[in-house]
Amino acid sequence: MGLLKPEGLGSAVKLDFNFKHILERQNETNKFLLGHLIRLNAIMVCLLFLPIVTYAAGTAEYASDVAPPQINIISPLKNSQVETGTLRIEVTFADVLSGINSDTIHLFVDRMEVTAKAVIEQEDVTGQMANAPWRIGYQPDIALARGKHELRFSVQDLAGNPAELRWNFEVTVGEGRLDIGGSNSLRYDASPVKKTMDTLDLTAQGRYRETDIRLNVTSRVSDYPGTPPDYYYNDYNFYYDDYSLGFYHQQSSLVLGCVNASLDSELLQVGLVMKGGVAEDTLGGSGGEYHWAAFSGESGSSYGIGSPYLYNMTGIGGDWRANSGLLLGGYFVNLGDSAGYDFTGFRGNTPLNSLGLLRFEVIHGFDKTAGSSGNGFTLHLDKSLTNFDWGLDYQILEPEYPDVGSSSIFNSSRRGMQSYGIRTSTTINKKQSLSMDGSISRDNLDNTLPYTITRKNITTMYDYHSESGFRLNTGYQGDFQNKAGDSISENSENNIMIIGIQQSIGVSTLRLNCNYEKTRYPEPGDTYEQLQLISSWTQPIGAYNLTPSLQWSDQKDEDGDWFKSTEARLTWDMKAYPNLPRTTIALFYRINEELDGGERTRINSYGVLPAIYLRIGLRSTLSLVYNYSNWAREGSKSRDGVDTTANLTWKAYF
Repeated sequence: MGLLKPEGLGSAVKLDFNFKHILERQNETNKFLLGHLIRLNAIMVCLLFLPIVTYAAGTAEYASDVAPPQINIISPLKNSQVETGTLRIEVTFADVLSGINSDTIHLFVDRMEVTAKAVIEQEDVTGQMANAPWRIGYQPDIALARGKHELRFSVQDLAGNPAELRWNFEVTVGEGRLDIGGSNSLRYDASPVKKTMDTLDLTAQGRYRETDIRLNVTSRVSDYPGTPPDYYYNDYNFYYDDYSLGFYHQQSSLVLGCVNASLDSELLQVGLVMKGGVAEDTLGGSGGEYHWAAFSGESGSSYGIGSPYLYNMTGIGGDWRANSGLLLGGYFVNLGDSAGYDFTGFRGNTPLNSLGLLRFEVIHGFDKTAGSSGNGFTLHLDKSLTNFDWGLDYQILEPEYPDVGSSSIFNSSRRGMQSYGIRTSTTINKKQSLSMDGSISRDNLDNTLPYTITRKNITTMYDYHSESGFRLNTGYQGDFQNKAGDSISENSENNIMIIGIQQSIGVSTLRLNCNYEKTRYPEPGDTYEQLQLISSWTQPIGAYNLTPSLQWSDQKDEDGDWFKSTEARLTWDMKAYPNLPRTTIALFYRINEELDGGERTRINSYGVLPAIYLRIGLRSTLSLVYNYSNWAREGSKSRDGVDTTANLTWKAYF
């Protein structure tokens, strides 16, 4: 959770001291820390909606979650016009099944990443709900120049499903001037390893006639050996983590450094963040506008796997956007130079009058090392009515289509892939909404493998909220897989059900949530079940909010191993005074019990988690986040210990 930035202030200088002292820590503490990962859900809801069962061990590995996170734009809206360059950029996002992977959150402004300077927080004051909504907010240290700007936000859930939004807005006012701002943070760890880390963020923007120049630099220096540094001097390691220099003139731009490549493709799942350069230009005409872009640099690999391998990536693309809604475009991308891959694609959107909007993409990929090539094709038909939207999806990737990095949608070793899907969503009335998605896919398209995998998936979500303060969220996802061949016939399935209830009673709020999952593997009798529950009650008392909450989890596998966790927490939250933008203090007591391989252990832990954010005057803030946890392990390997962490941050604006 980051600092809340005072409105209307410009550049910032930050000094961050981190003192970490661990009195004793054993490897076994990882067991009781699992309680932090077990979120959701109230027992009352499960008694109403779910059967009472005994539950299985291990988390689900999230393999059954194939639905991407949901992203909502708060500000600025698509194609909107704003009258200030210091507007607040804000997005909310959530994944109700596996939850958000916080390491994959990225926000770009004009192809420059600003994630490190944004405030990212989960909208759950108790800190117990893994799939509670998230929010990211960013306000530029210096004003954005007048003209059009591009925003891009991307995130993945814990199952690796990616979601991304790109949109534009326009700043209608601005003046030519030079702005410089930045921040500096110093971190010192005393135990168990002594090390110092200093991080510098610098932003500068100026205008010369009609050309805007923007510079972003993020660098680090440390006295502790880690990854290979960019520069080494006298026991100090220097890193240039993020740097970019952009030139913007009307509808043209050139950005150098750590940038976001200009590539819009559904079938080529390649990481878009790269070190290199991007040049773009948009030419308008009476019937529409033509946009082209060229890029070159070193890029990360495909979505969803975080592979450390880097590709030399060079590409060019363009499209024509007609006023009638027609879009036609193409691209060429080279990965890995002479020993890599070439991809050529063509895509378009075309209105079909009363039938809706047709979107398509065709791609040809060539593997230079293997000397093989294959094609891919995807087609989407979207139709919107008054309160009802629906869509049809089709995709095929040929057996020889190159897989550049085992992307989340394709595995080349399975000899191609073909899928069909249908999407529906409707706003029943102002109080209710319903969405349903279904898909069928199969691989082994050339029948050269011993068996074919057929997969069926269905996802449905329902939301109801009334003016009286009652809200109901329910969801179901089922994933069914069949392996069939001459000597094999195996079936497996996974079912996930979530239920959330919220009721406002006067000024109080009651929340009950439940998440149930059951998996059946091909082996006879091999099943997995788990139930995760949480209940909370928020009661305003004067200028404060008190939130008692109870969390419970029970898991069990077919071998008789099980894991149980119970946690009671009391959270005190205050947003009472202008100079105290946010303050929380949580007291918790947790019991984790586990039976693993015949060895039974129990870990009791309790502690306090205060977080205080103090605004000093109008130009600086002070925050203190402290964590104290006392734990004891009972069993064949008895242990006890204390974990203590303190983070003190001071930030001044000018």
